[in-house]
This record gives sequence, structure tokens and C-alpha cells, in this order.
Amino acid sequence: MSELDSEDAFHVGNDVMQRAIEVINLLRDFADVPYPKILPEGEDSLSLTWKLNDFKQFLTIYNDELERTIYNGVTGIRCIEQISEGSELSLHDVTKIFPLKVRSRTAE
Repeated sequence: MSELDSEDAFHVGNDVMQRAIEVINLLRDFADVPYPKILPEGEDSLSLTWKLNDFKQFLTIYNDELERTIYNGVTGIRCIEQISEGSELSLHDVTKIFPLKVRSRTAE
């Protein structure tokens, strides 16, 4: 997506793409969440989306900010929460979004 022509509707800037890869890797490795749909929103942002029951969740990734929007399709209520601000993203930030995976240990 970052390698597409800047005029392409699916183009995303390099900084946003790198941040999105970081977020997706943390979610894949540590969160109990289904795979998201990816919505490019131009040079400066990209959203990951999930539908969970009556709720649609958007995780919008900017160069230096991560924001979650939860939308209730039944009531039309929308809640927006800033998850992180700045260039660093931590596992703690991921736990604000989704529950962590529980891994079992097996005896050797």
C-alpha cells in the first residue's frame, strides 16, 4: 500500500504503514482477536476494522497516534478513545484494545 502511487486511493504513507505493521504484529502475537479488514484512509491514516456482535470496532493508525472507535449498529452510538500518542507503542497499549491470548504450557 505504501508503494502505490501517491494518487492511488489505496496509497498509505510509509510512516503510517510501518506503524500499522507494528500494530498488526502486536495484535497477531498477543491479542485474542480475529483478523481485521484494512481500510486505507489516504497518506496519513489507515484503519483496521472488526465486527463483533452488534459492534463495529475501528482502530485508526496515524503516524504518531492510535485511536479506537466503537460503533453500536443498533443504537447508533459511537465512542472514541485515544489509545496511544507518540511514536512508541507498547504491549500495554494493545491490552487497552483487546484481551491478551492465554497460552498453555505443556510438560516436556
